[in-house]
Formats: sequence, C-alpha cells, structure tokens
Amino acid sequence: MKRYKLKHKYLKGFEFSNYNYLNYDKLQEQFYLESEEETEDYQTIFSDEEIEKLVEKWLNLLDWIMEEVE
Repeated sequence: MKRYKLKHKYLKGFEFSNYNYLNYDKLQEQFYLESEEETEDYQTIFSDEEIEKLVEKWLNLLDWIMEEVE
C-alpha cells in the first residue's frame, strides 16, 4: 500500500517555514495546514484508502501535490 504526504499547491506557509502540508489532529478530529512532521497527535501521512475517503467528502486532489513516502 502506498502512503503519501499531501502538500497544498497554492497556499503557502509563513516566510521561512513550510506549513502547507495536510495534517489531521487526532485529538480535535480536525484538519490543518501545518508542517510535514508527523507526531503522536498529528497524522501527516495518509494511505491511498484514506485519501480516497477524503476525496469523497471534500478534498480536491487538483489542489494538492501527493508526495510518496517510503
């Protein structure tokens, strides 16, 4: 199964930072644009299946760069 980080194509983070990756806050059950670093509380790597579910609900993949993670 392939896994990806999703980086927004058009929205940019603050100067000198890279906060344009999709993050899922597991505690708040919300999505944010944050860094690409995955933590215990934030998911930044998504499987094909998870991405498909997001696309069904609200995500437009045309706005995102899928960076494959090994």
